[in-house]
Amino acid sequence: MTFRNLITLFLFMILGNLSMAFAGDFATRSILGFSPDGRFFAFEQYGIQDGSGFPYADLIILDTRRNSWVKGAPFRTLLFDENATMKQARMRSKDKAAALLQQMNISPRGTSLLSNPATELTSPHLALFRTRAKDNIPNLRPYQIALKTKSLLDKKCSLADNRSEGLTLSLTRMDSKKNTVFLAREHKKIHLRRLRGCASDYKIADVLLFDPMETDGLHMEQAVLVVLIHVIQQGLEGNDRRFLALSYSGTLD
Repeated sequence: MTFRNLITLFLFMILGNLSMAFAGDFATRSILGFSPDGRFFAFEQYGIQDGSGFPYADLIILDTRRNSWVKGAPFRTLLFDENATMKQARMRSKDKAAALLQQMNISPRGTSLLSNPATELTSPHLALFRTRAKDNIPNLRPYQIALKTKSLLDKKCSLADNRSEGLTLSLTRMDSKKNTVFLAREHKKIHLRRLRGCASDYKIADVLLFDPMETDGLHMEQAVLVVLIHVIQQGLEGNDRRFLALSYSGTLD
């Protein structure tokens, strides 16, 4: 083997090891939709588990009025078989949730107002959007989603040196009054800790709107806004990424 070939082999081994060292688990998300009245929202996240190589799938149903999971959710599947597929894991979780999804009549309702995939490099903690794609509506002001983090001591987070990043998420109408509502506040420690786990950072992923004026001919006074957050966690082989859904029900224009 020539010296050049040895150098090439050496570099290939280094790059291969580096790619494995940073090969975290970034979940893929799929939006399932809303119930006819917007009360419930469902989505799934799935991927290959960091470390084990096993496929997993989580199906989450959110009560948008209470901003919390419904009883029994999330419906989780982890297949302890390297030869199993993500499709099999997803089908298993959907089977577990099938009766509830049918009862709630979840289907692809709602509108995507904003989407920032994991590859997006714009501001991870700030998003500006309108609820409608029309310029001729008087007083149609944009809304701002702002995400703030706070370092917290958490003895359960052994991989992250017993620390995690707390989360506060606010929604502000960008008019003269700038009224703000909070979709999540870190003082609710138990609720948020259960949802976010040992987070090291966050990124705004999606903003979805259920508009009661445009869905199934029904009319309700309150619209529903769902924000999906990338939750970044320290894994065994690099950063892992999951999704957290937070909701707001109220008047939106």
